[in-house]
Amino acid sequence: MNSFLFQAGTFTEVWGMVIYALKAAILMGLTLVVIRQMSRSSGIARYMLLRGAVAAVLALPVVELLVRFWNGFIAENLPVIGAIKLAIPGFTITAAEGSGTGMAISSLWPVLLAIVWSAGFLWFIIRIAAGIICTRRITKNGIPFRNIDGTEIEPCVGIPDRVRVLVSLEVTTPFAWGMRNPVIVMPSEAREWSSEKLRYVLRHELTHLNRRDHVWMVLAGIVRAVHWFNPLAWSLQRKTINEMEKACDDAVLAEGANPENYSKYLIEIIRKVKRPRLTAPVGVQMARYNQMEGRIMSILRQSKRRTKYSRAGLYSLTGLTVLAVLILAVCGGDEKQSGSGTISNTETPTASNKPIAPAEGEFIAVETMPEMISMEEPAYPENAKKEGLEGKVWVKVFVDPEGDVQKAEIGKSSGHKVFDEAALDAAMTAKFKPAEKDGKPVAIWIMFGIDFTLSEDK
Repeated sequence: MNSFLFQAGTFTEVWGMVIYALKAAILMGLTLVVIRQMSRSSGIARYMLLRGAVAAVLALPVVELLVRFWNGFIAENLPVIGAIKLAIPGFTITAAEGSGTGMAISSLWPVLLAIVWSAGFLWFIIRIAAGIICTRRITKNGIPFRNIDGTEIEPCVGIPDRVRVLVSLEVTTPFAWGMRNPVIVMPSEAREWSSEKLRYVLRHELTHLNRRDHVWMVLAGIVRAVHWFNPLAWSLQRKTINEMEKACDDAVLAEGANPENYSKYLIEIIRKVKRPRLTAPVGVQMARYNQMEGRIMSILRQSKRRTKYSRAGLYSLTGLTVLAVLILAVCGGDEKQSGSGTISNTETPTASNKPIAPAEGEFIAVETMPEMISMEEPAYPENAKKEGLEGKVWVKVFVDPEGDVQKAEIGKSSGHKVFDEAALDAAMTAKFKPAEKDGKPVAIWIMFGIDFTLSEDK
């Protein structure tokens, strides 16, 4: 019978991260499928749905935290907390040899997994931060926009007083940015544009500001940073930006803009766009290379332009988003349950000088993992042997500073109750060399597997 040993908290943390990633993938995947079926719907409807998906993915761990708190399990199976714990190096891996128990498997892979994820997350967060810094620098150094003859912008453009229009030599395409001090930054050549082109561009960027699109673009970037390993996160961000621009195009066209002229002006701007850099501004840019074909086709399509989302539709979308997050938050979050349920040994620590067991899944940084010294051979159930049944049971045990097992529970069931009971009975007889921290023995939860396998000759 093979037995593998590792810290139980590590297993729980990694599993929590996987569960959160799967839930987020379900949200993103369903949203992209629905968006694909909404090809004939208005751009604003598709964009609002994508905004709801971005909010749902970011809110999911927070809602799950609140659900766990409500149920009394705040310290268990939280993907965000699990990720933080995994990022803290604090234990080393030992190979434990016991009588007939094999050796310990490496617990290094969860730490490596956390390091790889953290590296990717930091890369994208650094890019977002660098873009924000670049945007603030450009807006700070920008000068007030004036026409080529020095006159102010025409009043018919409709720019409110609270919005500043700046010009900068550092940009090649207009972009909008800012909450308290909203600005529209124009390239220097915009002073030579015709009044019609200038009016179309400014109305487009003003629509971005009114809808807070720059905020949602950053939030979509954060979703990609957290789930950078998932292609669905990249697709969600790209689709959100595309539909954001199409919705603003519809707003400009609905106000009477000529589709042919508007598409011509858009092509002129796209032709002068430079390739994005690490420090490119994160403001909502009017033109991007990868949007050109789809946006031009959408602009020239003769259809009714919807520029506002109905209040009933907004309430319905908000309700569906909240419902989806709640359903995913309460589902699949308890790693202690398995195929045949959780089975706990009736023996528990008595009211003596024995240490109190830490919470299951609680991370304890140790320098040396426990080493199994001995354990009685698990009794192979006769009924299972006659029926030719085999299985593997993962047992979680609490090892005190003296190396005695004070509590045993099923970490993952074999699917057969008789195997689970036999494994628990054997686990309670195990003796360990205790874990050590700072040179002193400490109590810790660990997990090991027990195989019930019939030999080939039998």
